[in-house]
Amino acid sequence: MKKTVAFHSFGCKLNQSETQSLEKGFVDRGYDVVSFEEKADYYVVDTCTVTDQADSKCRNIIRKAERNNPDGRVIVTGCMAQMESDRIKEINPKSLIVGTFEKFNMFDILHDVEQSDSWETGGIFTDENKVFVPTQTQETSSRTRAFLKVQDGCNYICSFCIIPFSRGRDRSNAFEKSIGEAKDLIASGYKEITLTGVNIGEYKDGEKRIDDLVEAISDLSGLERLRISSIEPNTVTDRLISLVKERENIMPHFHVPIQSGSAEILKKMRRHYDRDGIERILDRICTELPNASLGSDFIIGFPQETDTHFMETVSLIEAYPFTYYHTFTYSSRQKTIAERMDGHIDSKTKAQRSEYLRKLMDAKKLAFAEANIGKQFNVLFEGKPHNGVQNGFTDNYIKTFVPTPVELENQIKRVEITHIEDRKAFGRLV
Repeated sequence: MKKTVAFHSFGCKLNQSETQSLEKGFVDRGYDVVSFEEKADYYVVDTCTVTDQADSKCRNIIRKAERNNPDGRVIVTGCMAQMESDRIKEINPKSLIVGTFEKFNMFDILHDVEQSDSWETGGIFTDENKVFVPTQTQETSSRTRAFLKVQDGCNYICSFCIIPFSRGRDRSNAFEKSIGEAKDLIASGYKEITLTGVNIGEYKDGEKRIDDLVEAISDLSGLERLRISSIEPNTVTDRLISLVKERENIMPHFHVPIQSGSAEILKKMRRHYDRDGIERILDRICTELPNASLGSDFIIGFPQETDTHFMETVSLIEAYPFTYYHTFTYSSRQKTIAERMDGHIDSKTKAQRSEYLRKLMDAKKLAFAEANIGKQFNVLFEGKPHNGVQNGFTDNYIKTFVPTPVELENQIKRVEITHIEDRKAFGRLV
């Protein structure tokens, strides 16, 4: 009988892309992929360690895998595996830990461990990897939206961030290889490709930069939609904004992780921009693309963040038409500069500020959806219908639910948004 394997991915779209690539690798080697809720021979957990909450979720899912099948084996990889191998071994001494830089050697590692029955090994990982390993969504995943990894690692040393330690330094895929991988995804039937990376705006291959790559992939025959994942504000160029404005197959969607609206806190965070720089970028996006989806990330309770600093973040959010954003409660990460700073904020204050921003986000998201009632969009439908209703995303990233008697998975249809119900956008086929 074939051996079975289940997957669980945490964190960013880059992690999701890499998990899907691992999934394809197991299928190619004769494994059957099953749901994580089922009994499996192997459970692969691709972890994130960006916050304490991420660590906690990863630990819980490792325990859950052991409960699902006490006789199964848990393989833990990703950023938490790279940084917290000892803690993982305390949770599950029988787990196989494969660090970030060894992730795509997992198949050889698993073979060697099985042959020698050496599951008690402390972990297999290295401290650095300067080689770019490409990944892309493959056949075992949905044929609707694909993730294409074009960059990895980061040379920014922000004071709060563990990523340079867990993923290494900046490195990019070769320009022509990225183009070829995009062509393969289009040929496989994907309607939409999302470019991913840790710091995608720093993509470079010789003289080629992220603007060049976006333009070249947009030119490919058969590509209907292209999105750019999270991109640092200081790397959003005028040319990139112009490309999004001019080209119908590049989606009007920018996710720029700002982290704070306070110039003083941004300086302590060692970000590569200040408040004025953020406003210049946001003004340009909003002027050129007034109905674009605008997302961001904000860190709440960074060390020494006062009420005044926090309200500067609030004022920035209120001043711009953010359609969604993620809030992260600051937590100390080992090896970071912020870990050694004084003035850490108490949990109660962080929770209060986080709740304030959550409510503001809900209001912003609802306002954006309501502002689009009566407008028509192309919607890429995904998944199967449920109770006669199918959903998909507009070009400007509004999740829209449409009653339909037929299955529309992986089809793009014209839809008019008609109303909001239970904070969800509903529409009709035009």
